[in-house]
Amino acid sequence: METKNTTKWYRYVLEAKLVTENGLCISPATGWIENPSGEYDKQDCERKAFARLSEKIKKHFPRLPLCILADRLYPYADVFGICEQNDWEFIFVLQDKSLKSVQEELILPRRQKPNLQTQKVDHNYWIDSSYHFVNDIVYQNKYTLNWLQCTEKRTERTATGKKTEREKKTSTSNFEYVTNIRLATDILPAIATSGRLRWKIENEGFNTKKNNGYGLQHKYSRVSYTAMKNYYTLLQIAHLINQLTEKSRAVVELLKIHSKRTLKHLWNLMTDALIWCVVITENADVKICGPAP
Repeated sequence: METKNTTKWYRYVLEAKLVTENGLCISPATGWIENPSGEYDKQDCERKAFARLSEKIKKHFPRLPLCILADRLYPYADVFGICEQNDWEFIFVLQDKSLKSVQEELILPRRQKPNLQTQKVDHNYWIDSSYHFVNDIVYQNKYTLNWLQCTEKRTERTATGKKTEREKKTSTSNFEYVTNIRLATDILPAIATSGRLRWKIENEGFNTKKNNGYGLQHKYSRVSYTAMKNYYTLLQIAHLINQLTEKSRAVVELLKIHSKRTLKHLWNLMTDALIWCVVITENADVKICGPAP
């Protein structure tokens, strides 16, 4: 990419993330998007990288049950085939221009009454959700897909807990997915919630590494592509260790005891300790012996 007198080069990587509702976003495998050396007909891309990454995941975690969460790029035949071959479940974002033959079958269901309506309170909002679903949509005479739509209306609550009447206090969002999980009324909220966990890949994953001290956008090595890859791998390991530490009982309890203490403050204290103190272990006893020379 060129900007005035500066040329910037980017390296692309496809990262598999294990995400959970409590905020964990762990990297079990990495796939680099890179063209082969010498002559080649087509450039490498994310879809090709996914095929390679899926082989790596299946090799290292052959018996692990997986549900693949992915964005609008992934609802297409090759990915459906990979998931079917590996016996993986999937929940993929469906957008208006994706899977035209499937979209034609959804014209009427979108206009019908919801299959389920729910209401809940989340912090300062009332959340009214409407769900539509259709099972057994055949795609390319080969794959059976199930469709889920969740329309969510968030209304700000007043100090007394009642709904506000002003329209500007209300927002509406629409989410649509295709999945190979057979849908039923009682599991619609859980499937929709699982589909939205994909955003944790962006927030707790890449956004954290870009803006919270990991330096994801830094090249680290100017002369060696292999060294740059190694640094990136170490970054993933560091992020994993930090997340497990932050979610540990000891840290959670410490934050509860000291309400004004934040994770950032704790990490600063630990960094200072590593810089200024020498840790000596003798017979499994740990002693702090003053500032480092």
